[in-house]
Amino acid sequence: MRISDQMVLNKKLMKRMAEIEALRADEKDTAYYFIDIALSHHKAIEAFAK
Repeated sequence: MRISDQMVLNKKLMKRMAEIEALRADEKDTAYYFIDIALSHHKAIEAFAK
């Protein structure tokens, strides 16, 4: 990945994080909960693929 690609990705990520942080506390908790689920699912798939 080129540095310029990383910068675009970082800007998109930062925008998403800012949008999540602007949510009400309960909505923010829900958003982070689903992010955690997605990450755990991805890690499990990787672990079983080995």
